[in-house]
Amino acid sequence: YVNLQENSAIATVSVPSSGDPSLTRIDALGMKDHGAVPIDIKEDSTTGQPSGTPATVCTQKTYAGFKALRMPDAIQAVSVDGATYILTANEGDDKAYGAYEEKQKL
Repeated sequence: YVNLQENSAIATVSVPSSGDPSLTRIDALGMKDHGAVPIDIKEDSTTGQPSGTPATVCTQKTYAGFKALRMPDAIQAVSVDGATYILTANEGDDKAYGAYEEKQKL
């Protein structure tokens, strides 16, 4: 399996014991809908802690219409009971190319 991070996809490559490898398929990872899946994107120091001890509180919220690409940074294939699962750690890093920026302020 090959991680196509910037394209939010995973490629499957067949590597035979002899001969050339070949691309078998490309699977898009789709978008994560934060209108349905909560995300913490805000720091909150109003925790009721004693003065001088601010803390960050995890504030899980949903945001209607906010979608984000999955960008797998690390990838590992594991086999469990004969089934192969692909595990990824998503980078969550915004990209900027010239005048383009993908980050959005809510």
